[in-house]
Amino acid sequence: MISYILMEAATAHDSCPVSLSTVEVVEMCPDTEGKWKEAAAKKNCTAYASRCSEPARLVYHCVINTYANQTLEVCAYAQNILDGKIIN
Repeated sequence: MISYILMEAATAHDSCPVSLSTVEVVEMCPDTEGKWKEAAAKKNCTAYASRCSEPARLVYHCVINTYANQTLEVCAYAQNILDGKIIN
């Protein structure tokens, strides 16, 4: 299920293939700015950025999956998502 969700993102023209290897299921997303910054620092997306065509765009995300039954941390380009689909 996780791989399906991220496979769609990874095959989009506006993504970085390294994102798939950074997916991690977590208990919950950070709920304050301080916790968000701490989680982003721990995920260390900059360590993967050199493997992307646009390294500066690779950032930390914490999201729920399509079925709203898992919370995921991932390093990926920012994307606009509507109804589980990437939009431009």
